[in-house]
Amino acid sequence: MVARGKEAAALALHRFGFGPARDSTSAIAADPRGALLSDLDREGAGLLAAKLPSSAAAARAICDFRAEEQAKSKLAQRAKKEAEAKGTAMMTSDVAAPAPPRPPEPPLPQLIFQNEAAARYEAAVNAEIGFVERLVWFWSNHFCISADKDIPTAGAYEREAIRAHVLGRFADMLTAVESHPAMLHYLDNARSMGRSPESMAIRG
Repeated sequence: MVARGKEAAALALHRFGFGPARDSTSAIAADPRGALLSDLDREGAGLLAAKLPSSAAAARAICDFRAEEQAKSKLAQRAKKEAEAKGTAMMTSDVAAPAPPRPPEPPLPQLIFQNEAAARYEAAVNAEIGFVERLVWFWSNHFCISADKDIPTAGAYEREAIRAHVLGRFADMLTAVESHPAMLHYLDNARSMGRSPESMAIRG
């Protein structure tokens, strides 16, 4: 038996999207197939509206952040040694009771990645049909990477390499994926360069 009407609409939204949202089942009940195809033709369907940094900008910001944190740590260690050498270190009894601790904000690398993840889920939740978002998630799962390898560029990877080409030519997506810094780090290309006798790093 062929599903029709709202039944076919619900089936389409579950199978090709992330399930019905709001009144989407009723809205596409007359032509579920046409609604799915029209989702591929929406202007800007493959892009996020959120203002997020590029992978290059995120990498620079995180590099500066880590350098600043390292400098702060060295200054704190130096100040502690100088205080101990001068005998001015305060006794525990002289220290005032600390204020109630506040939950620490995530450091910049995690914050950038969390913002990317939040935008990704927001795009999926707010999608009326969800076909494009489902395609983005499918190809991101197929061309997967790990934030554990390179968090500065991992957040923008899906947006730059997958989402930007999900409605275009597969060859363009494949080129973007295999040349993106996040994928190069995930595959350990930076560490493997020069290991082969034929490598340009050795030959010259």
